[in-house]
Amino acid sequence: MKKLTIVATLALAACGTKILPVTHTGTEGEYVVVASHYMAFASSLETAQEEAVAKAKETCEKMGKVYEKKYTIDRPLGAGQVPESTLYFKCVDKK
Repeated sequence: MKKLTIVATLALAACGTKILPVTHTGTEGEYVVVASHYMAFASSLETAQEEAVAKAKETCEKMGKVYEKKYTIDRPLGAGQVPESTLYFKCVDKK
């Protein structure tokens, strides 16, 4: 029952997450991904951050590299805005 509750919660959370495609910033080896999380009563900056990191890791894994965080710009929940995390990262060779 506990596993079912967790799966249902994650499924509902995913419905409110929007992730823009990973793009190259123009700086050598640097990428950016933007994730926002919006739900009527449960919008979460933490969820947006986690989704951005997951997408960055997935992108690097596809290149055969590992994720390395550079920095983030986060926007918390506010009047008329949803929580959003903009993550800048690099994909570096495995050691």
